[in-house]
Amino acid sequence: MVKYLYGDMVVHLLMDNLKLVSYSPELYYFFDSKEFKEKNYKKSIFVIAKTVGQWCDYYSAKLLSPHKEVTDTKKEGKLPSDKKEKDIFIQNIIEWIFDKSDLEDMFLLFLGGKSVLTDKSTSVKFDHHDDTCCWALNLAPNEFEILQKEWSKNGLPKDMFYPEGKEKRVVQKKGRFSRALESVGFTIENSKIYTPKQWQAELKKKQHGSK
Repeated sequence: MVKYLYGDMVVHLLMDNLKLVSYSPELYYFFDSKEFKEKNYKKSIFVIAKTVGQWCDYYSAKLLSPHKEVTDTKKEGKLPSDKKEKDIFIQNIIEWIFDKSDLEDMFLLFLGGKSVLTDKSTSVKFDHHDDTCCWALNLAPNEFEILQKEWSKNGLPKDMFYPEGKEKRVVQKKGRFSRALESVGFTIENSKIYTPKQWQAELKKKQHGSK
C-alpha cells in the first residue's frame, strides 16, 4: 500500500490491484494428461480456490450441468472473514458443485471483490466461468508465488498456470477447402495454439520423430 498526500487527506492506493497478471491453465495437465485428471483435478480446484479465496471477500457459484433433479443451481454472497471458516465455506461450495453436476469441469465459480455479484468483468481473482479451458486467475505476482508454494506442498506441479500470452501459435498448412474459400474473398487463418508445456511436448515429439 502506498500513501499519497493531497491537502489534508491521505489517499491510500492499493498498488497490487494495478499489477494484476492474468494466468491461464496449463492444458497439458488439465486436458492432455489422463493421470493428472484422474488423480489431481479435484485437488487442484480445492487448493487453488482456498488459496485464492484468502484474498477475496465475495463469491458467485452456478451449476452449468446440474443433475436432472437439481433445482437450486446458484449460490452467491459474502465469504466469511475468518480464514478457517472461509476455507470450510469454499470447500463446501466446491463439494456442492461436484456433487450436483453431471460434468465435473463445467461450472461457474467467481471469487473476488463485491463486483463478482454484479459486474463479472472486474475484481475476479478466481474466474472459472465455463469449462476448465476458460479458467483464469487474476493475481498479483506475489500472490501467484504464494499459490505455487501451496501447489508444491500439496504435490501439484508448479507450472499448472502460466502468464497469459505465453502460448505458441503455429501456422498450419492450408488444405484445399481453405484455399477455395480464400479464392472467393474469405480470409482463412489455419493455425494451432499450444500452451507452454504442450509446445515442449510437441518439440520432443518432433525430435524423436527425426531420429
